[in-house]
Amino acid sequence: MNTNQKLRGGSDSELTRLKAAWGKLSGDARSFWSELFISDTPQADVRKQLLAKLKINLRFDSQLNKFRAWVEAQEQRELMATKIEERKTELLAGGMKLEDAQEVLLTEAAAYSTAARDFKLGMKVSREISNTKRDSLEERRIALLEKKSAAFDEVKKAVNSGGLTPETLTKIERELKLL
Repeated sequence: MNTNQKLRGGSDSELTRLKAAWGKLSGDARSFWSELFISDTPQADVRKQLLAKLKINLRFDSQLNKFRAWVEAQEQRELMATKIEERKTELLAGGMKLEDAQEVLLTEAAAYSTAARDFKLGMKVSREISNTKRDSLEERRIALLEKKSAAFDEVKKAVNSGGLTPETLTKIERELKLL
């Protein structure tokens, strides 16, 4: 998960610094701050604690609100990533091939991102689905070309050994082009 995604404001903004610091915090420290964020502590006091402990000066409540929303979204994405891994294990244990399992998982992730109105995630999933389908089509195309090549090589051997006439070879070549 990319914890260095920018909120608004450029690389030196306080929100960006807070996100970077969040990614470096231990699990206990994150728990402390998460508890503080959902507590009844006034936002001004939370912002003061951020300044005192992390040297990050959020001057407005709206900055803290945006950060809280970002943390919540990150937690949802991490939860979804865990669920996807569990589902992948389940599908593979059920005998499904990896390629088929990936297709199912991408479809489910697309549905999740739409339901969660996480359009960035939806775009990433859509891109991944496109890449997977493109790769699958490319693999099929290569397999077909290999079959054509092998058939053509066999025919050439037969012609060179005198077993086929050039006219029959031309007919077979036309049929191979139809594959």
